[in-house]
Amino acid sequence: MAKRNNPDQNHTQPNDPAPIRELNAASTDLGFSEGDALRVEDVMQILHLSKNTVYKLAREGALPSYRIGRQMRFNYNDVRKALEQQGVLSSQNSSEPPQINNLFQPSAQPSYLQTPDILDKPPTWTTGALYIGGQDMSGDLLANYAAGLGIKTLRSHDNAYVSLARMYMGTCHAAILDLWSEQEKRYSTPYLRTMLPGISAIVFRLCKRRIGFTVAARNPLAIKSWADLLKPSVSLANRESGSGPRILLDEKLKYLEARNNSITGYDRIATSEFAASLLVARNMANVAVTSEKPFRQIKNLDFIPMQDECIDLCILKTPQTTPFIKAARSLLRTDAFRREFDPTLFDVSLMGEVIYEC
Repeated sequence: MAKRNNPDQNHTQPNDPAPIRELNAASTDLGFSEGDALRVEDVMQILHLSKNTVYKLAREGALPSYRIGRQMRFNYNDVRKALEQQGVLSSQNSSEPPQINNLFQPSAQPSYLQTPDILDKPPTWTTGALYIGGQDMSGDLLANYAAGLGIKTLRSHDNAYVSLARMYMGTCHAAILDLWSEQEKRYSTPYLRTMLPGISAIVFRLCKRRIGFTVAARNPLAIKSWADLLKPSVSLANRESGSGPRILLDEKLKYLEARNNSITGYDRIATSEFAASLLVARNMANVAVTSEKPFRQIKNLDFIPMQDECIDLCILKTPQTTPFIKAARSLLRTDAFRREFDPTLFDVSLMGEVIYEC
């Protein structure tokens, strides 16, 4: 299934270490007017805050927000009102910069000493729900089917590595994994031993699919191997740290004894495999590491398969997750669920097989 990581749902950016700058009417207008719907990025610019802090304000109710589909939006009037209530706008002629931290930080600690978002506890309204992490759309399917069985689930679209870290910290109950270990030549299990030490979990195989290089039509630069990515003429559209394709690439580079900065475009980050593939289709990059699906849906591309990628479901073994584990054992072996996966893209012959349990 296609991997989607909406920018509005990425919670991994660090908080602002720099002091809050003085705000005034000119610096906060940014061309917006009364009643406008603002994106998270707009609020970041207006309030001079990090994305983590904006999300935290929304969760705590300090800054009213609403959603359009999966995207979070804010009303410009609410943002201005929050500033005015703290006297920020009226202090533009003051010799002392306004202390906006008091509005947005519940403690007196500087923002860079606040607990990282990866450790944040879920809001109270989610009590009793199971968090399913991972970017692959199979997680959405599982959440939908589980809801039909009366199991309350919530989706967190953090990538596989971050989701495992959340599982270790107790803020996520299950995750869709696609993490490759070059040393052991296998998916998932090497990371479970290191990232979930002493924690009971079970892992089911979901499916296999091909992963490789998405390139321009007819592969003009003849990119056929991982070593070809090191050529000066090749420019990469990369994925974010912790995503399956990024870890696969880094593992291959380590095997080649190559440094990350030896690849042109390594720091050019796309938020999904489709976004990375679009950069290639628009001649803004020469190659992206993706599954085969973008090639099927975007014109003027070719796909060079490199290996089979395994997609797995990891679930913590706790009293709360017991009903979900039982449901997964049955659900993953049903024809109805397997038919959700396009047979031309996915191999589901091993779906439901337990590949790890402790």
